[in-house]
Amino acid sequence: MDARNVVTWNAIFGAYIQNGMEEESLKLFVMMLREDDVRPDWVTFVRLIAAAADMGALKIGTQIISHTMKLGLNISNTSVANGIITMYSKSGKISEAQQVFDSIAEKDLVSWNAMITSYAQHGLGKKAVETFDKMLFEGFKPDFISYVAVLSGCSHSGLVTQGKFYFNQMTQLHAIAPGIEHFACMVDLLARAGFLEEAKNLIQSMPMQPTSEVWGALLGACKIHKNAEIADYAAQHLLPLDSNDSGSYILLAKLYADVGCYQNSAGVWKLMKERGIRKKPGCSWIEVENRIHVFIADDISHPQIDVILTFVEELIDRISAVGYATHSSCSRSARHHSEKLALAFGLMSLPQWMPIHIMKNLRICSDCHTMIKLVSLVCEREFVVRDAIRFHHFNAGSCSCREYW
Repeated sequence: MDARNVVTWNAIFGAYIQNGMEEESLKLFVMMLREDDVRPDWVTFVRLIAAAADMGALKIGTQIISHTMKLGLNISNTSVANGIITMYSKSGKISEAQQVFDSIAEKDLVSWNAMITSYAQHGLGKKAVETFDKMLFEGFKPDFISYVAVLSGCSHSGLVTQGKFYFNQMTQLHAIAPGIEHFACMVDLLARAGFLEEAKNLIQSMPMQPTSEVWGALLGACKIHKNAEIADYAAQHLLPLDSNDSGSYILLAKLYADVGCYQNSAGVWKLMKERGIRKKPGCSWIEVENRIHVFIADDISHPQIDVILTFVEELIDRISAVGYATHSSCSRSARHHSEKLALAFGLMSLPQWMPIHIMKNLRICSDCHTMIKLVSLVCEREFVVRDAIRFHHFNAGSCSCREYW
């Protein structure tokens, strides 16, 4: 292409980000500045901030914001500010996200939705509800996304009464027909709170076919409450919908083992093997000195891997003195889960005063969750972990999720 302008570059950035190539889009931004000497516009920065947010790359995102200011562009622009809220939130900086939200002079519905979603993802259900109610008081009409956000907030915090209220309100007051996302939130809310039969009945009453997300929410709650009967029912519907998702099989196998149905558990593992289904590898990453370091369970590619593995074992020895015991079901590989490697590397690389932020592509396992809680106690450090479901803030031996995850 002979003449590339900012519109062309923005289209390329959008395509890369849409296809999960956030890091590549940021590299292209540097190329745009150096080779084409193109001046970025608002669209450029909104998309790049979104890329940094998805990666959880706070320092890179902050540099993009600084570059915006150097060009004389006002970051108080509502669209850019909305992106910054999401970037801070996805990087674990919920207080900073709130500060940006509070600073927006002319908030739009996207601003409110971004903040409510941020509170929900961090398990701050009451704040999500308060912000949603304040949005209504300010005269904004909620949309489809608004209700997904507030229902998600209720779900992550066990606010059953409030969740039911908003689920009814969206149709009765605002004539918004519930979508799959809303039903998934409600099933998750009810089931995780122990109302498994009610959640099952809600699924049966849905006006559309339940998706794997809906059945997965029910199955996940059955694992928490050790209800094999409803788990069987959920699995019968879930596995045909998502037959290659290893997570569903593993969840069911572990549930059977938890309730003593070892033959059933072995049968699920056997079925996985027969169908050629492999466990999706856990991947965690951490930002250190403007570089993203990626870890996979039993990964040996990192140049400091020997030191990292030794330090993981040292941490396990230290927390064993305060009650940590590796779960009997954990394999050797579990001792070197990706988040454990990232955690050890963060402790080695970042100053004592700095909170350590870790991102993971899957849900954090119970063993790693316990380990990080205890490491936060013995090392007197703060950790923020973003997994596939939500954020966990670890400090002084406890987690913000209050074991409700």
